[in-house]
This record gives sequence, structure tokens and C-alpha cells, in this order.
Amino acid sequence: VLWQLCLIISGLYLLSSGADKLVDESSEIASGLGISPAIIGLTIVAFGTSLPEITTTVLAVLQEGEAAKNAADLAVGNIIGSNISNIALVLALSIFLKPMSKAISPMKFETLLMVFVSLLFLILALLDQLDFSAGIALISIFLLFQIYLIYSLKKSSKENSDTNSKKPIPFFSFIGCALGLLLLITGAEILIKSAVKLASLAGLSSGFIGLSIVALGTSLPELATSISALKRSEYEMAFGNVLGSNFLNIKSQ
Repeated sequence: VLWQLCLIISGLYLLSSGADKLVDESSEIASGLGISPAIIGLTIVAFGTSLPEITTTVLAVLQEGEAAKNAADLAVGNIIGSNISNIALVLALSIFLKPMSKAISPMKFETLLMVFVSLLFLILALLDQLDFSAGIALISIFLLFQIYLIYSLKKSSKENSDTNSKKPIPFFSFIGCALGLLLLITGAEILIKSAVKLASLAGLSSGFIGLSIVALGTSLPELATSISALKRSEYEMAFGNVLGSNFLNIKSQ
């Protein structure tokens, strides 16, 4: 049990380090392109901080043998627990540190979309319809959202094209993104295997492990990123990080 706990801590560290590295370098690239903080938060930052949940969930459902029995509970628990942590911990702590009312106005549509997708997920879960067709429906919404983000990205880039907001993008930023992604995948693999093993050894359900240790651990990148953004007074990036992350988490399910 002690060894598995050590592995979980190591996995969480790799997840957080990898997410931080990926987000930092991705933000550097996005800033060089003159993209608005809101778009950065909804896209690059949200995707980077959601990779722990996505990779952990994917690796969970790909488990075989004894681990496969508890993998589904762990995957669902990870998604639900992470979204709860993002709102009740990350967003709540961010609002506690600095009011974010100004950040909501430019992202009212994205906020309503997150609420809609969350309600849709709730209805599907209550009806016990989390099957292949539900996955197709959620992915379809995700693709439509990506089209909307691409349009917003082009619009934002065009609006900033005549300003001096653009700057050269360091080549090492691309290497840093690849390194961050590698750390994320490695950390997720260590974490998922250790969590499933620990649940078996301690007699706890994988759903409980997913809702607690894994969900909280994979929400740490969102928390660190939001706090870092608030320190730079990037309210839209911090708020967009939570919105985009929750949206992507449900799609990864």
C-alpha cells in the first residue's frame, strides 16, 4: 500500500509538472500569435490542463484483466470529481482571491454551453444511456464547439493584427510542449495503475478513488494555472480555463 501511495504521488507530480510545462509553453506560442486571453484560456490552456483527465480516463478504459473491472468506475468518477473540483475548488478559490465578474461578460455563450453540456451528461447518466450513441452525440457537440473556437480564433487574431501584441515565438516553446505532453502521459499511466491497485488492496471502490484522489490530483493543473493567471490579472484566461476544462472533461467521457 505504501509503495502504491508513493507511485500515486509521483504520478500526480508528473501530471502537474507536465501540465504546467505544456500550458506555459503553449501560452507563449499563443501570445506570439496575438490571441486574446479568453481564447487562450478556452483552447490551449483548457486543453493542456484537461490532458490529465483525458489521458487518465483513456488509460482507465484500456485496462485489461482485473484492472478492467474497476476501470469504468474510475473513469466516470475521475470526470465527475474533476468537474466538481474545477467549480467548487478552482473557480471558488479564484473568485475568493480576486472577483471575476468582468471575465464572465465576454464568455456568456461559453458559460451557457458548459451548463447545457453538463445537464445533458446528467440526463444521460440518470437514464443510464452513457453508451456509444451518447458518445457520438457528445463528440458532435465538441466538434461544433471547435468550429466556433476556430472562428473566434481567426476573429481575435484579425483584431490584433494591426497591434504590436505579436512577438517572435521561441523554437524551444515547441520542444517544451512535447516534453509537457510526455510528462502528462507518463504521469497518467502511473497514476491510473496505482489507483486501481490501491483500490483493490484497500478494499475501496475505484469510483471512490476516481472521485477523490484522482479527480483532485488531475484538477491541480487547473488550480495552479488559474492562480497564475490571476496573479497576472488575466481574469478571462482563468475563467476560460475552468469553462474549457469542464467542457473537455465531459467530451473525454
